[in-house]
Amino acid sequence: MIIDSIKNIKRYKGDAKLYRALEYLFSITDENFPSEKVFLEGNKLFFIPVNYETKAEADCPIEAHEIRADIHYIMKGREGIQISKVETMKPLGEFGADEPDYGEFEGEMDGTMYISEGYFAAIYPGEAHRVRVMDGQPKPVRKIVVKMNV
Repeated sequence: MIIDSIKNIKRYKGDAKLYRALEYLFSITDENFPSEKVFLEGNKLFFIPVNYETKAEADCPIEAHEIRADIHYIMKGREGIQISKVETMKPLGEFGADEPDYGEFEGEMDGTMYISEGYFAAIYPGEAHRVRVMDGQPKPVRKIVVKMNV
């Protein structure tokens, strides 16, 4: 997992896919915030605009992926992101049964990091994660979720 400010984009030039995703995120403003998915490399690199309210931890699923990394880039608001090793989690159902490259899990998370406007969290395959966690009270969040094959 990587947590950083989008302002530090140049740190990631050595990872071409990650850098390309961050370049696109860096270009997004309130004025050009996409209204639907944006595909840069078909299903290998795409961006999903999201607007929602954060929730209580118990109402947020734990998920993991095998093929894609998720990048959560916060445009407005603040949310908690929790992480743990997928090997320490108990699967809830069959992986990929409802959605390709998606599985839900239960178990103990290692901790919560709160990220806010201008920050991103890159979460890689094998890292179980829970997003959308509120900090005190539910609050609105505007973000882009990147799905990137690794």
